[in-house]
Amino acid sequence: MYEQFTDRSRQVMQIANQEAQRFNHEYIGTEHILLGLIKEGSGVASAVLKQLQVDLRNVRLEVEKLVQSGPDMTMGKLPQTPRAKKVIEYAMEEAKALDHNYVGTEHLLLGVIRVKEGIASEVLANLGVTVERIRKECLNLLGCGEGPLDTPRSKIRELGIKTGEHYAKLREDIVCIILADLSTNQPATHTINQITDRLGKFNTN
Repeated sequence: MYEQFTDRSRQVMQIANQEAQRFNHEYIGTEHILLGLIKEGSGVASAVLKQLQVDLRNVRLEVEKLVQSGPDMTMGKLPQTPRAKKVIEYAMEEAKALDHNYVGTEHLLLGVIRVKEGIASEVLANLGVTVERIRKECLNLLGCGEGPLDTPRSKIRELGIKTGEHYAKLREDIVCIILADLSTNQPATHTINQITDRLGKFNTN
């Protein structure tokens, strides 16, 4: 099931398992995957959620309002709920639709918001974040939509970054560079220089 998952996506699922244990839950639900996406901290999904001011503390508080903690401590690898399995199924569909041969954190986030009956979607709605906004931000960061990232994205394409599983980490790193520069109002030339430097390090490894 996880053959196409990037290292960060696998880490998200591991964190989701830990978050479920933290709540003494006997299952991994959509809410735990959402927590995993935020807590992972360095992937595209985390960057999108940060941009939308969705943080770990507020999500945990909303989850606690909606779902009670279990009475007994849970350990080991926990089973996924049918809705959590749907998240993974949808994530794979999203990756395929975008012509990606890997499943990154961004695809998991797109999968989460497609499960509209899940706790995660309810949490996001309670925080005032719409499904449409998340999808738009994700696609913008991936270079599949129009937005303020067009200039850096054009340079990324010009530099020839490929979209394969072995390039997934590089892609996510570059997205994070773009997001960081946007948040501090850096000029496009600074962003391009940062990307070029990152590519130089990648090519020498």
